[in-house]
Amino acid sequence: MAKFEDDFLTIQEFKKIHQSMNNSSFPWFYNSSVAEPDKDDGIYFNHCFYFDNQVRSDYFEFLEPVLKKLKVKSLMTVKANLYPQTKELIKHGLHRDQDFNCKSALLMMNSCDGYTYLKEIDSKIESVANRVVHFNSYIPHHSTTTTNEKIRLTININYF
Repeated sequence: MAKFEDDFLTIQEFKKIHQSMNNSSFPWFYNSSVAEPDKDDGIYFNHCFYFDNQVRSDYFEFLEPVLKKLKVKSLMTVKANLYPQTKELIKHGLHRDQDFNCKSALLMMNSCDGYTYLKEIDSKIESVANRVVHFNSYIPHHSTTTTNEKIRLTININYF
């Protein structure tokens, strides 16, 4: 079952992560589709912290308070997503993070009119800074852009 928690991190922990990701030197990588490769459902930028059993980012250490609070035993993937502002809210395609059951935590890094839709509970979870959404990575879900902020910023963690 899905649930969300507000004020997930302390203000200091959240600010440290937020400031590092909003720095002009933070590396973001362009993706020409969001939910499925070669599908025209918008663009986004991502930053891979952890993938294929390896740390992939010099910024990984900033996530220690998040991983500790989640009580992570084993990581699958950790990535940040940056969705640029659009004139109209764009709903991306439904997808699953993994093709098996594991935990997902989606940490919202800013407040905006974007949201994450979870099909299992037919619910939109609004983007509120320092809110984390807990759900099974196998549950179909989709993201959106934002119309009222320059970006929508999230961190997605798949783990056991």
